[in-house]
Amino acid sequence: MSSRVTPLRLAPSWLTTNPCFDTQRKAPAYQIFPCFSDKFYEEGDRSLHIEIVDPGTLQGFAALGYSWMQQDIDQEDEDGYERTLTLDGRRAYEKVTRYDGTIEAELSTVVADRFIVSLEGTNVPPEALREVLRSMDLAALEEMAKELGEAKAELTDFRVLKEMLPESIDGLERVEASGERSSAMGMQVSQAMATYRDGDRAVRLKISDMGSMQHMMGFATVWMRQEIDRETERGYERTTRYQGHPAYEKMERLDDGTTHATLQVVVRDRYMIELEGTNVSMDVLRAALEQIDLSRLEGKG
Repeated sequence: MSSRVTPLRLAPSWLTTNPCFDTQRKAPAYQIFPCFSDKFYEEGDRSLHIEIVDPGTLQGFAALGYSWMQQDIDQEDEDGYERTLTLDGRRAYEKVTRYDGTIEAELSTVVADRFIVSLEGTNVPPEALREVLRSMDLAALEEMAKELGEAKAELTDFRVLKEMLPESIDGLERVEASGERSSAMGMQVSQAMATYRDGDRAVRLKISDMGSMQHMMGFATVWMRQEIDRETERGYERTTRYQGHPAYEKMERLDDGTTHATLQVVVRDRYMIELEGTNVSMDVLRAALEQIDLSRLEGKG
């Protein structure tokens, strides 16, 4: 999308329209939907490209694509410079490169720890980019981030998940149980775990609430992206359904005669129930799943 602007310092008004701005280009990748909008301005040998990115459910990973968000930078040579700085209270990155009489300038900042605003100019000095950035209604982005944050699913208390763990499974007593709520890079997960054991027979059970990471489920569970049905002399694996929910089963006999069983179920693209068994049959894991009241998860959030 192009238009001519005189002078270049005038900022576009398209920023304030909606969370995906006036153009929506969503790139589906295993149910992950970042959103971005951009516009291009030119006048003679001067040009300006503005882009606003909302990483959406990937906001915690946004820093991975912008190295300047993870480090302090201050470098300068005869061809230009790059540095990280604080601009109007927000972390920002500025880079200038000069070659053959041309100036390439870049200015990026993070708004409300979510939106990434980037300006790239040709023959537009960095001071002009700062003026453009300051003239943009970034407060609208801050308000959007607040509204989107309030709309995020509330994590299930891990104590509630812990209550759903059976006391015993097929004669295997529960020997350990724990729960936690963890946070990393802006993403939170609530989970409860238990171990059941009797001699060389054991079952490990975990119930997780992916919360705002629910759209990452396609990465955490590769089997959700495909249909699987294979069998060998050592065992089998298949995708299936359990009480209408996507499920995955795998049974394998190891060289030492030990059997290993896996059963996973995803509820509402948000909750993951994982069972791992040693020297127990798949029927034992299915029976354990029967002891978990999935209806408590179906109606949450």
